[in-house]
Amino acid sequence: MPESFDSASAKQGSQSPALTSKTPLPVMVLRVFAILGIPVALFCVYFAAIHALILMGEYSDYSANDPEVVKPSKWLEMAAPMAGWIPDYYEAQGQYYLNQASTLKGQAVVQALSTSAEYWEQAYELRPGWPYYPLSALVAVSYYNAPLEQVHKYVDQLVALSYNERGVHQNLFKAGFRVWPRLTAEQRKWFIKQAAMPYGQTTRRAFQAAREYGYRDMLCANLPLNRAAPYCMKKRKK
Repeated sequence: MPESFDSASAKQGSQSPALTSKTPLPVMVLRVFAILGIPVALFCVYFAAIHALILMGEYSDYSANDPEVVKPSKWLEMAAPMAGWIPDYYEAQGQYYLNQASTLKGQAVVQALSTSAEYWEQAYELRPGWPYYPLSALVAVSYYNAPLEQVHKYVDQLVALSYNERGVHQNLFKAGFRVWPRLTAEQRKWFIKQAAMPYGQTTRRAFQAAREYGYRDMLCANLPLNRAAPYCMKKRKK
């Protein structure tokens, strides 16, 4: 027993070099950052690779070899297994199929446009509150006889956002007038209210779209006089 007791006492009285030698604090901090930095660096490489595929897909040739067959983007298909959580991926897919629809004919046009709308919807689910996603979905479905509830859903999403994004008005009115007969009375009132917005070129864009789709007189009758006058009143000849 004494021998074992002395042995324990000897262990307590002696310290290993690892315990006695103190590591300088800056070195320890650097080691911690190095350990933490490895996964961060790997994530950055992973994220950059995904976005490279997304960009290549977004700007790749979208024209189909056969105008009656929808052609997916090989780059975006490669990114799909890794990019399901990134709104930009669905945005790129939506724009790719929207662009490709202009090169197709027949039922392939509807297929590409409906696929585009589906991707814009998924982008909106990941980034709600961004008005360009439901607007782009509305643009896609405005080119064919999409289900009425789908058209109403995208417009209602835009109405609910109550946005002040001036850039949205570049495509808002053309898409709106393309589906005008299918809108509810409240949705039409909202579009007219948007056309009366006093900033930028909003009213001018609204009248350009209205003339293109035959709604100029309707817009003249419903906008406040101070907004409609420059586009509706004929200039008197001197």
